[in-house]
Amino acid sequence: MTTKYLTQGPEQHHEFQNLPSAQCAEKAAADKAAAEKAAGSSGSGPDAMVLENYCTQQAVVRDWNIFLEFALKHKGLKDRVVDELALLYYLEYTGERCKRTRKVIDIPGTRVGASQIKKLFFGVLRIRKEQDAADEALAARRPATSVFVLDSLKTRMDEALQRNRGIFDEGEDCPDIIANTWLSEVDQEQQDKIGLSFLAHWHLNPVINPGYSTFIAHLHPEKCPLGVFAIFLHWLYDVRELPSVMDIDFSEMNVDSEETSKMGWVRSQTYADVYSPGMPRKMSFCIGTSNLIYGVQAILGAAGYRADEVYDPVWRHVDVPEEFLDLMCPMAEEKRAPIVGKQNLVGAVRHWDMIIALRAYLFQCAAAIFQKCPNSAIFKLPALANRDVQNWMKTEFPEKLSRLRAEAGSSIDLERNQNSEIHRALSQVTTYLVHQNNDIRKLKEVLERRTAPLSPAQGFSAATYHHRASWNDEQQALPFAEASYFVMIATLERGTAVRLTASLDDVFEVLHVWSLPLSSSLQPLTPTSPIIVHRDENNNKTGTYKTHDDSTPRAFVNLPSPHTPRQPTQVDYILPSPAAFYPKDGPIGLFPPVLGQRAANWIDIFKLIRRPELCWIKCGLKTGLDDYGSVDELWRVYAQGETVFTSTGVQMGVKPPLRDVEAHFYSQWRTPPDVTQQQRKQIQKAWSRFREIPEWIAKSSDRRQVPPTVIIAELNEMLIDGGVGSLNQLSNKVAEMRKNSAAAASEYTAASSSSTSDSDLQSNSSVPTTQLGSAIVLSKEEEGH
Repeated sequence: MTTKYLTQGPEQHHEFQNLPSAQCAEKAAADKAAAEKAAGSSGSGPDAMVLENYCTQQAVVRDWNIFLEFALKHKGLKDRVVDELALLYYLEYTGERCKRTRKVIDIPGTRVGASQIKKLFFGVLRIRKEQDAADEALAARRPATSVFVLDSLKTRMDEALQRNRGIFDEGEDCPDIIANTWLSEVDQEQQDKIGLSFLAHWHLNPVINPGYSTFIAHLHPEKCPLGVFAIFLHWLYDVRELPSVMDIDFSEMNVDSEETSKMGWVRSQTYADVYSPGMPRKMSFCIGTSNLIYGVQAILGAAGYRADEVYDPVWRHVDVPEEFLDLMCPMAEEKRAPIVGKQNLVGAVRHWDMIIALRAYLFQCAAAIFQKCPNSAIFKLPALANRDVQNWMKTEFPEKLSRLRAEAGSSIDLERNQNSEIHRALSQVTTYLVHQNNDIRKLKEVLERRTAPLSPAQGFSAATYHHRASWNDEQQALPFAEASYFVMIATLERGTAVRLTASLDDVFEVLHVWSLPLSSSLQPLTPTSPIIVHRDENNNKTGTYKTHDDSTPRAFVNLPSPHTPRQPTQVDYILPSPAAFYPKDGPIGLFPPVLGQRAANWIDIFKLIRRPELCWIKCGLKTGLDDYGSVDELWRVYAQGETVFTSTGVQMGVKPPLRDVEAHFYSQWRTPPDVTQQQRKQIQKAWSRFREIPEWIAKSSDRRQVPPTVIIAELNEMLIDGGVGSLNQLSNKVAEMRKNSAAAASEYTAASSSSTSDSDLQSNSSVPTTQLGSAIVLSKEEEGH
């Protein structure tokens, strides 16, 4: 069965090779299912091992087929035979590619490891074995393995090992392992608890490496393997009484050295020639009177030590009373004495020496375990169940261990102290830098706030400031001067000039922007100096102006002649108070935020408002609907914004469209501060009555695909000829129309859902489909209203 599942014969192999790479995963899954069916079970046992080997070989075949598709196109291979050249190319390809998932998708940032390279190489050699079976002369004509191939294999494996050890590839080191296992979900304290929980496990039967390669004392006594071995020996000899039960006579052991040499522990064997030279002599420790030297860093790491640390467990220095030592294996000296110095009994003597040396480990490790698991079953053993021993474990052992640890000190504690001092010093520096940055930020805010009104578009300019100051002084001497105005010129993309004015009396309420489309390449005139606008004898502005730098009169470009009054080219946006543009508890500037020398719209201004509740003071509704005069005015306030006029009837500015305000701020702008609950209810009621007519206009226009002016004309006709006397009554009429439309749409929906066939629906329906569909859309929109 094993040969069948590993090789599968040349026919099936060639069938798999002919598949494209996109179908490799599907083919492998089908073969795996067939193997599971043939094996009979996917559980433990020989069948499961055969299935696992089969799946591994199929993964190798799949990887080899992917390589062949690449090599046949780019490397110049002529066929699919596994020979020396193909193996060299394959090792190069494998050593430089990324790891792949089970679905043959590359994992970025990873490289194939040394063990994976070795597995793939020998898996491909199994494919070559099938080819050799199909063609006996292939081995002589095109050999596969040679010294060049083996050298290439060792080179690629060494590169992978060095890459991993040097952390050249982050995906190949511990972070990747931790991130994909349970270690990423637990901390060190939880790991310690998990380790302690294994002390309560019974009947553990590991099948892989069921033993320790080297026994040394652990940094933590509750994890020490020597203590575990001592507990096992105590149970074996003092509880089970193994020598008496099995009638063992150690003087008759007499094991010949020729028999032990077969285990590979002598010269010219595996241990002496391979493993022992590879162990650096870096560590020594004492068990009883025997000095044993071990050395691999892995052993030190398993014991909780680093290679640069001194190996000397502190808990080993806790003295155990002599009377306690006799409680473990008291027959050891009696069994050892008759066999000392006899031929072929050195191993038996060392066995009893080891038991005598492990007596102290039994009580030291058991005392450490007692501090964390006092109810463990090991304390039922005879030596550990003694009352004097348990009193010693409760009182003397933890006290002596704490004293020894305090005297010895800890390199980790020293590093922690140093880190705390460095952290404290860095914290002081950080605090100083934070305070310094805060002071600089405050000075910057003060400077920007004080200089922004002087030159909003280009920053503060001392020359411009002095020019403006001197110009204001000259204007005060004129009979019709407006000293409260300052003027700035900007050029448009088309070369036209626009005059921007800002009255200091209205600076808290008005933000000036242009009605003409501005370009992103807007640039100020050079030089930027104030201008003097010429006026006639009636104090009307003419179409000419003059600057300080140039005494020649200039004309505005949109005038038919220099003597014709200039057409307005500006639109003033009525804004809320400056407090709306600043946080509630923060400082409030003298001016609203300056948008600079560019075009602006209401969306840009809404983004700068921090307190929308202050917008109601400037943008709120009038006392009643009849105050608006007509449906046109009502629609203009809702869609375009309410216009503001001076006492002489000249338009001064425009307020924001209430539709845009509601869309951006929702109900926040309709909750002004310092009002009672009753007043807020009145505001909500007034808004509900106001929005009936404009929202009906907007929705009807969208539904009927006509301009809003058509709907406005129909409402005006209702207002004049339909018997509706005022806007208040018209609002009630529109609300009634909206409710009737919603009810009709609901009835139609109910009738449609209860119909049994499309033919009945078409025959019984007296309402056109287009009108009913529009009614349904309208009713759904009115539900939100």
